[in-house]
Amino acid sequence: MGEIVAEQVVDNFFQVLAMTSSTRIMGAAFVNHWLTSTVGWAIAAGILAINASDVYEFAANEVAGNHWVLGVLIAVVVLYLTFVLYLTIGPTRQAFHLQKLPQCPSACCSCNVGI
Repeated sequence: MGEIVAEQVVDNFFQVLAMTSSTRIMGAAFVNHWLTSTVGWAIAAGILAINASDVYEFAANEVAGNHWVLGVLIAVVVLYLTFVLYLTIGPTRQAFHLQKLPQCPSACCSCNVGI
């Protein structure tokens, strides 16, 4: 039960940090200072590391011989970390980074570069 609460705290903490660090959402007067954001992200990373060690401990003790369950557990962890990365980057920054991908040099766009 404690792990579920800790995961909810981390997810909510990431969302609050992402929103309060955004000048677009909060405005220039209410946005977090860079030091506050840095300390907040460090705390969130620490909580995420504690959760990861709990998952590793569970996997090492409970599902050591069952490869199918271990595979599902790894898939869930990868999906969770992808979700956390998405919350960290955010949809607006994600679009910004996708625009930086190399474009197709030819007019026909048959080279599939950047797709």
